[in-house]
Amino acid sequence: AITYHETQSDADMDLNALVSLYTNIVMDEQVIYIRAENTVTGCFNTSVSLIIRVLPSPVVPVDLDDYVIC
Repeated sequence: AITYHETQSDADMDLNALVSLYTNIVMDEQVIYIRAENTVTGCFNTSVSLIIRVLPSPVVPVDLDDYVIC
């Protein structure tokens, strides 16, 4: 089973797994900790993490006389 957690401690102890449609709690960049567990043996690894990076929406220059916007 793979679960995602906000802290390394939560991943290590298998607490407070994140749910789908997660909204990050740290502005711009946040580390998410991953727990991979073998459900048969109970062995697990939490040494992998990922970074969620929120980038600003791009500003596209548009000349409204030349484009039709739906």
